[in-house]
Amino acid sequence: MRKEISVGSSTLLLEQGEFAGDVAVLFLPGISGGALSDRFAPLAQIITGLGHTSVRMHAWEGEADVQTKTLKQLYSEMEASVEYLLHNGFEEIVLIGKSFGGGLVLAYEHPHITGKIMWAPAIGVSEKENISSLLTTQLKEIKNLLDIQMSFEDIQTDDALIAIIHGTTDSVIPLANSEKIIASATGGVLRVIEGADHSFKLPMYEEELLRTTKELLEGLEKH
Repeated sequence: MRKEISVGSSTLLLEQGEFAGDVAVLFLPGISGGALSDRFAPLAQIITGLGHTSVRMHAWEGEADVQTKTLKQLYSEMEASVEYLLHNGFEEIVLIGKSFGGGLVLAYEHPHITGKIMWAPAIGVSEKENISSLLTTQLKEIKNLLDIQMSFEDIQTDDALIAIIHGTTDSVIPLANSEKIIASATGGVLRVIEGADHSFKLPMYEEELLRTTKELLEGLEKH
């Protein structure tokens, strides 16, 4: 089954195999968007192969579009998508986010979200959060995504299992940022890909990224 639906201002692409269960895996891309593009089709295939429903969320066209949005708008879109899935029979939701999408994933909480897998999440972490003060600020006014800060305490008290995949040669979001996030998480997992940059675009790194993502999804099933 493959279908596109509109939820709020977003488009959701739902894909599932013949024996799909009650788990939905919701994916958010990086700032360049393209959630529904062929690039992320292999991820959807992995998710459906595990017996889950893949849900790709298209909430922005690209960098120019996302710069006009606010965190409040994007979290409202995420909330609407999660509530749609719950209303349609899914009992458990796992979030996967790439870079900017990973930052959104980390900061979003919902009692039905059991796991978060992030690819080099673009969000900062410090003693005090500042997200609440930036909710209505257009993203173009925020010079660096790492200036959006979660608190160590907010990460520690998140009930979802937190896992991050990060490349060792990432010059956009330092590996040290993900190390700080995982150090704050209760039972968090950090998987490092040697030699990979922020985009994971080289085939060898993309293959390892997808393989590691599959392993983490399988780990969530056993938890």
